[in-house]
Amino acid sequence: MSYTAIITDDEKHSRETLRLELEQHCPEVKVVAMCSTGPEAVQAVKEHDPDLLFLDVQMPRMDGFQVLEKLGEIKGQVIFVTAFDQYAIRAFRFSAVDYLLKPVQPTELREAVRRALEKAATTGTGQQMRVLMHNLGPDGSRHPRIALPTGDGVEFFGVDRIVRCEADSNYTHVHLQDARKMLLSRTLKDVDEMLSPHGFFRCHQSHLINPAHLSKFVRSEGGYLVMDDGANVPLAKSRRDAFHEKFQV
Repeated sequence: MSYTAIITDDEKHSRETLRLELEQHCPEVKVVAMCSTGPEAVQAVKEHDPDLLFLDVQMPRMDGFQVLEKLGEIKGQVIFVTAFDQYAIRAFRFSAVDYLLKPVQPTELREAVRRALEKAATTGTGQQMRVLMHNLGPDGSRHPRIALPTGDGVEFFGVDRIVRCEADSNYTHVHLQDARKMLLSRTLKDVDEMLSPHGFFRCHQSHLINPAHLSKFVRSEGGYLVMDDGANVPLAKSRRDAFHEKFQV
C-alpha cells in the first residue's frame, strides 16, 4: 500500500535530504509536494489531502503551528521536524505527537512513519494538536496534559491525575486517581524524563510517584511510601537521601 506525503521546510537542503531519506528508507511513502513556506503548505494540503505532513516548526512569517491553525482539522498525520529544546520535546511526547529531530536519522524516520500510519486508522490530529499547543503555552508548564494510547485511540488528561507509575520491562503501568490503570508502551525512564520536571519523584528503579498523591512515609521495613490509592511503594536505599532532601523528612 502506498501513502502520500508533503514536506514543508524553509531550507532547501532539509527538504531534499528528507525526500531522499523517504525514498531510500520508506518507499511506501510518495512525496507529492515540497513547500518552502507556510502559505505554500496550506495550499498544498488543501490540494493533495496527504496521508503524512512533514512540517518544520520554525519557519519565518508562518511557522508550523500557524500552518495547522490555518488548516484546522486535517485527515493526515503530522510529523514535526524540529531543532527544539528539551522542554518542547517533552510537550511533543506528552501530546503523543510525532516529531523528528534535525538532523533526521533514518531509524527515527522509519519509526515515526510507522507510528503515524498506525495512528491514522484510529485517531485524528485535532485533539493531539490542541493538547500540544496547551503544553507549549504558558499554562502548559503549570497544568500539563498528557496523551496515553488506549485500545481504540488516545486519551487525554491532566498529569495531576496520575498517582504513580510502575515499570514492566519496556512498558509502564500508569495508575490514575480514579483507580484506573493504563499500560503505556514506553519505558519508565522515558516517562520519568517527561514527568520529573512536573514534580514526580523516582523513588525506585521500578517506581515513579506523584508527590501530590503521597499519603505517608513509613520508616520501618527499610522504608516505603503509602500512596493515596493504598499502594505501598518501595523507597530504594540509593534514593533515600534524595527523598529526605526533597520532602524535608
